This record gives sequence, structure tokens and C-alpha cells, in this order.
Amino acid sequence: MEYPKLFICAATAYTTYRHFVPAPWFRKTFFADADCRLRVTGLGFYRVWINGTEITNGNFLDTGILGARVIFHVLNSFGESELAWTMITRKEFPSYGALIGFGETTLPEFFRRPGEGVYSHNHHMFGDIKNWFISAVAGLRYNPTGNDHRHVLIQPAFLGALTFAEASYTSPFGNVFVRWDRTDGGVELHVCTPGGMTAEIVLPDGTRFSHTGDRVYPCRTV
Repeated sequence: MEYPKLFICAATAYTTYRHFVPAPWFRKTFFADADCRLRVTGLGFYRVWINGTEITNGNFLDTGILGARVIFHVLNSFGESELAWTMITRKEFPSYGALIGFGETTLPEFFRRPGEGVYSHNHHMFGDIKNWFISAVAGLRYNPTGNDHRHVLIQPAFLGALTFAEASYTSPFGNVFVRWDRTDGGVELHVCTPGGMTAEIVLPDGTRFSHTGDRVYPCRTV
């Protein structure tokens, strides 16, 4: 059995399913066969036991195009934004941080080291990472259910490595703006929504409340 293939299948299958079909009952232990146990409890898709020995992939990105599309969003949904940030920015290959270290200034077609046959250096295949920064880090999610273009959800992740995050979106009703800044006492969250829209803010500690207009909220970090 080749461990990398198992990791790729496990991470992609689980995260894709969890992203498009959220179901609490899916968080359970699966048995691949008598000797190989894959734990899919919460985010345990990167933990595998072979003949009783635990194998991990060290929190590296182990997916292809389909898995990379959803894996960071699923991590975020489980409250694991810091882990997603580590996987994205780490300098070791494979990661987006490693690509920057290799001198890439645009997204290549594949995660490859220099000289390993990358034909395109301006490719969208792994480009959903920008959506993660907007919708998960800054937390701006316009019409999150897909059936109410008058609604926006603001659900930021106050990552420890960042001092601020900012995003905006031009809706049919005007500009939606969100920015959070780290302060000595915690975080200040600035949200501005146009008239005619409803908004809900969800903080990392689970606090939820409605929002209108242009306001700044003092927040505790968790």
C-alpha cells in the first residue's frame, strides 16, 4: 500500500463531501480493510493507522485540484483556520509558501519544484485560495445560502500571524466592506453594509448578532 495515495484519497474524499454535503453523522471512523484504519473524526483525515502504527502527513497539502478547492474551507468550518494557514504558508514543499520561495509570482499549473515540468505559470487550477482569504480570513460571505442576494454573512478568522485583514464586495445595493485589526486589547471589527441589505456577524467565539450600517465592534480574541 502506498501511503501518499491513501492520504490523497482520504483528504479529497472527506473534504469534498464535507464541503458540499454537511452531515454530522459523517464524522466517524471508517475501516478501509482489516489492517488499515482511517480516522475521519472531525479533521482526522490526515491521520492513518497501518497495522496499528499511526502515520501522518505532517499537515502538508496532500490533495489534487478537487481537494484543494475545498480543503481549507472545511478546515475553517471545523475551527481549524490556523492549521489551514500553516498548510498554505509553510516554506516546505508542497505549499503556496514554497511556490513563493521558488520565485513564483503567479499560480503555476501544478505544485512542482523548479524544473519539474510546469508548462503554465499563469493558471487558475489552484486559485480558490483567494476565495479562502476573502470568505474565511476577512470573513465576507455575500449571499452565503445562494437564495438571498440581500444578505451577507460576516464570519472572520482572527489568525494569530496577521495584524489585519480586509475585503470588500460590490453588491447590487452598494459596497460591502469588512476589516479587522489587531489591537492591544483584542481585535476591532469594522463592518459597513449598504441600505436594503441584512447582515449577520459570527465571531470566532460563536457570538452571533445582526448588523446594519457602518459600525466598529471591539472583539475578544480566542
